[in-house]
Amino acid sequence: MAPMRAQLGNEPTKLTKDLVLLQNEKCIIKAFANALTLPILADEARLGYIFFGKSKFTLDAIVETPKGAVGKPLIKDLDSPFIMLGKAHNITDDLAPATPYDVSNLGYESSEEFLAKANEVFSRFSVEYHTRFNFEADSQVFAFANEHDKWDMLISKGDKLVFTSRDKVYISKDKAEGINVSPAGFLVAKRGKTVVIGKNNLLIDSDDE
Repeated sequence: MAPMRAQLGNEPTKLTKDLVLLQNEKCIIKAFANALTLPILADEARLGYIFFGKSKFTLDAIVETPKGAVGKPLIKDLDSPFIMLGKAHNITDDLAPATPYDVSNLGYESSEEFLAKANEVFSRFSVEYHTRFNFEADSQVFAFANEHDKWDMLISKGDKLVFTSRDKVYISKDKAEGINVSPAGFLVAKRGKTVVIGKNNLLIDSDDE
């Protein structure tokens, strides 16, 4: 598939119910009813959505090693915008046109103000990750705006996933190609940083506390 240049649509919609956007053995991403959305479009293709509103992200970033379990679950109640790319057609039946009340309920004085904010956020994402996207049809990409004006990224394909943030890299695969260095696993901890290579997982964690 050739890379496509993306832009936001201009007709806000809202989720009519709580919706699970991704769920596998390691991760759940859920957006709650009344979140505002705009489609991410390339020509006639719908690549995904940008979301504003409450959502929840849970990642089981625990790696089993011979020295015991390492890491801990990552659970975040999210209020910041996030982007979903891939499998977007799954949510179209759960969207309705956003009313002026829906827009004001999230703190925007008008649809124009919301559109301006959404395009500002998407532009910041596009500058960092470019405006051309090329990904496999059966994969999903999520980008979560964080408090450092950067993006936490999660890429999922089936039960395989990669999550990266300012202080954490976590990789989970259903097979161990390329990441296990021995059947027993591997652990390194030094100067507040932990690197774990288990049978099906890789975790890099930096403890800044």
